[in-house]
Amino acid sequence: MNSSDVSENTKSAQAIAKGWRSAVHALDPDRFQIEAMVASELDQKIDIVDQENGCAYEFKVSGKNASAEFYKDIVKVIIWNQKRKRKLCSLVFITEEKWGRPFLDAPMPRAYMKYLQNSVSMYPWNMSAMSNTKPASARAGAGLSN
Repeated sequence: MNSSDVSENTKSAQAIAKGWRSAVHALDPDRFQIEAMVASELDQKIDIVDQENGCAYEFKVSGKNASAEFYKDIVKVIIWNQKRKRKLCSLVFITEEKWGRPFLDAPMPRAYMKYLQNSVSMYPWNMSAMSNTKPASARAGAGLSN
């Protein structure tokens, strides 16, 4: 793959993600916050925050490097919850199934979720998200609800 293919793939992925965010926002602009800033000093955003249900949605168009994005997205939710009174209580990580499922159904993410569940009492993670019957997304509790 040459550099122009990579650039076109990146542009395509960005357009798909933008279209997805726009479609969700159009459903209810008062409910869904798009590209919500985690903390100004970090320059990190969450794709969509459902303000009604306290749920963060992260969308990775290409499943390549999904594992790094998955862990980074969990950290974003943890930091969000440290910085705000209104906590996020779940994270939905959406990615391409052929890349996402093998990663999410693997021992390491399961061990990480179990660690968080057992060690970080503020963050009761929901392990049922890792079921083989779910789509290639992870749904995990990420904080205390109000």
